[in-house]
Amino acid sequence: MRTKYFESRNVPVKLDYDDVYLGPQRDPDGVVRDPYAERTRKLEDLAQEIAFVNSLPPGRILDVGCGLGFFLSGVVADWEKHGQEVSKPCTDYAAQFCNTFRGTLEEARYPDDHFDVVVSMSVVEHIPDPMPTMREMWRVLKPGGKLVLRTPNFDSGVARRFGERYRLLQTPGHVTLFSDTSLRAALHDIGFTVDRCEYPFFETRHFTMENFGRLFDTSKVSPAFYGNHMCFYATKPQTPGPVAWGRPLLAALDEWLGVNATAIEAAARAIVVAKGPKAEAMMPALAARAAELASAAGGGAGAGAPARLSAGRIDIPGTATLEPPGGEAGFDFALAALRAACAAVRV
Repeated sequence: MRTKYFESRNVPVKLDYDDVYLGPQRDPDGVVRDPYAERTRKLEDLAQEIAFVNSLPPGRILDVGCGLGFFLSGVVADWEKHGQEVSKPCTDYAAQFCNTFRGTLEEARYPDDHFDVVVSMSVVEHIPDPMPTMREMWRVLKPGGKLVLRTPNFDSGVARRFGERYRLLQTPGHVTLFSDTSLRAALHDIGFTVDRCEYPFFETRHFTMENFGRLFDTSKVSPAFYGNHMCFYATKPQTPGPVAWGRPLLAALDEWLGVNATAIEAAARAIVVAKGPKAEAMMPALAARAAELASAAGGGAGAGAPARLSAGRIDIPGTATLEPPGGEAGFDFALAALRAACAAVRV
């Protein structure tokens, strides 16, 4: 299934996280590995991201999907370290490196604007719909705070060349597939300012002539190579304003408009034909006809229905729930804009 920001991949069986990721595992090259014994390797692989965090003034940091806590173990001791993870064995082990919470990020209910830095290393590809989690990262990050988000690039040059033999498709738990373009768009629409995107490779142990040579044989699993992993460095705007509030609103409205496209098109045509005061008189009949068209076109559950508002959330039929990131002011701004948009089409 393809969404606006990512492609979802079906997994034929329900995966047990602890069995798949914490037991002895065979990597795409057939090497059996023990995750508990790989702290040194992890610190080497994530050296660029860890160096970035350590270059910042110490504050409060959150690792979303912290695993065994190896990333935070490489962050200097001056930081107040927090790790969120769904696995009990992981949180038990990671407790030696940070304060841990077991459960989803949404379940943690961290305060608004709480962390100076939020990192997430190779996590969002394991979440069937990571957009709510990424919005939560935005919420708990302080204005001016930094996001460091790493995930596979499923549209890299190597991914295109090797297709189903792309090495990062060999992991069953990789169910959400971003490209660098789509992830940039997702972060932008959530409200982040993207500072840069890096593709760690040339400074790593994977930069070898052997891996270069493996590019020529597409009958086997692809090698570790440049572009396989991407890491976005982004900032939460210091002073959220209409632009920051409007991005997620516009993204949600874009989905809503898509669901109601047939009805809206019919309404627009009728208004153009009727013109002026006649359009107002036509509105009741027009709305009824638009609803019929939307239903006939399979516009989705609730097509043409008004948005529902509750507990600071905007529920637009046919789309995911939107939580405006700008606090009460952001909610008021979004609500006013949404009312104006709905009034304009009257469907």
